[in-house]
Formats: sequence, C-alpha cells, structure tokens
Amino acid sequence: MLQPTHIFCVTAFLVIFHSPSVDSVKCYKCEGPLNLGLSCENNLKEIPVIECATLVCSHYVVGNPGSQILSRGCRPTNICQSLEDQYATNPAVSVTRCTTCDSDLCNSANTITASVIVAIVMLLQILSGWV
Repeated sequence: MLQPTHIFCVTAFLVIFHSPSVDSVKCYKCEGPLNLGLSCENNLKEIPVIECATLVCSHYVVGNPGSQILSRGCRPTNICQSLEDQYATNPAVSVTRCTTCDSDLCNSANTITASVIVAIVMLLQILSGWV
C-alpha cells in the first residue's frame, strides 16, 4: 500500500521533471577569456539573458592551455560537434568543454542543479519504502 510520503515523492518527482513545451528558451549570453575572473565566468548577475527561439543554450570553452575562451549563448543543437569538426585539423586549438541544454538559464555552469539532487533523494526514499 502506498504511504502518503510515497505519494508526495512521486508527485513532486513528476512536477520537477515535467517540461512543458515552450517556443523559446532563455540563455545567458557572453564570451570572454577564461580564468581572469570576469563576469562571464563567475558573476551570472551581470550576464545578459536572451531569448532563443529555435536554438538551445550552450556553454563551451575553446582554445589552448595558455589562452582559453568561454562562451555562453544560443547555438544550434549540433554546436559541440561543429566545434570539434572545426578545430579537428588545428592541433593548437581544442574544445575542452562543450554542453547544450534546453531549459531556461541552463547554461550557467557545469554543476548538478538542486532539482536533480532533490529528485534523486526522493527516488531513493520511494525505493527504500518499497524494498
């Protein structure tokens, strides 16, 4: 029999991961040198937010060990593969990090969001009650 805690956890899990269809996504937009402590890297409050109609948010770093560029913005869904292809013949430049995502302001950083952590905890709670 389902406990009230299980019902709450299942409901909360569904609410967290319900992704309604939207026409656009909001993304941070900036570009600048990495490891200089500039706002594009550290201070999200200073980074402009833009609407992306048919694109995804991206967050990537390209360059060489001495000089890397961080970029956040709206890009095609295949931006990571495009960058890899673009720099494949140039050994001096590489793509050290590249991610895309399709939820509002998801290109902020490479960290696990709180909603994912909460969902994992709730899922473990549900499973521990049924075992």
